[in-house]
Amino acid sequence: MILQDIKRKFRLSDAFEDWEDYRQLLTGMVIEAGGGDKTKNVAVFGAGYCNDIDIISLCRNHKAVTLFDCDFEALTKVKNGLSETDTKKIKLVPASLTGIDESDISVFFDVTLAELQRYGKLLTGQSFEEVIMTNLDKLISKMYTAEDELIQLLPRTDIAVCNGVCSQLFSIISYFIKSVAASVPEVLFTGAFEVADKAEQKLKECNDVIVPMIVNAIMKITGDCVIFGNEYIKEHPVEGAYQCINAVQKSGSKIKELEAKWNFNRRENIVYNMLLQVCQGI
Repeated sequence: MILQDIKRKFRLSDAFEDWEDYRQLLTGMVIEAGGGDKTKNVAVFGAGYCNDIDIISLCRNHKAVTLFDCDFEALTKVKNGLSETDTKKIKLVPASLTGIDESDISVFFDVTLAELQRYGKLLTGQSFEEVIMTNLDKLISKMYTAEDELIQLLPRTDIAVCNGVCSQLFSIISYFIKSVAASVPEVLFTGAFEVADKAEQKLKECNDVIVPMIVNAIMKITGDCVIFGNEYIKEHPVEGAYQCINAVQKSGSKIKELEAKWNFNRRENIVYNMLLQVCQGI
């Protein structure tokens, strides 16, 4: 229940309309990568609700399209919205790029809150930190530790796209911890946000490990071309996106880079500068 509530907060109701220009650009790049060869397969990693990619166009221009995401509900909704002809080309892979799936996150949320609530008014800074960090460590222990674990899970493909994914790997977890810290009354103790910062640092360290693994694994299972899209701010690097950009640049692959604007949320005037890296598979 907690996980579903947070997921609803993260979902943008106007995403499909707001992202039209960026969706057309990204879709065009994927189709161009196929060179007009309709026997090619495409995989979309972190597909979600596919608001940033035109799945119908991908189906019409490729032999098969694989949608990979830990959110099976989102993937199913996308597939159910397609015609029967296009549906036959779609394969859903409900799995996590990190090894931490939604059931693991849900347990983390529920157990953490239950343990904190049992302390009630006796909750101290020490006990708060112990509960948060101990349960976070248990969650992180489920993360992939070897690249081969991920490679075995990923579908072989000719063309792959991974857009805006690496910056979101642990965002829901981070949001939950910060929300819990904000809910602690100062009359009990101060320093809850210091614990949240400590947890945030641990998640950043997870990005340092898992993001290069994801990049290398996707490149190794892709025959022709991989397109990575990440938020790009030189002065203030975006966590997760920064590691992905660096990993691609260090991969040894031939890379073509271009910058593009992503009108992420018109209502709140949020625009991302994206770095799109088009690289050959390994």
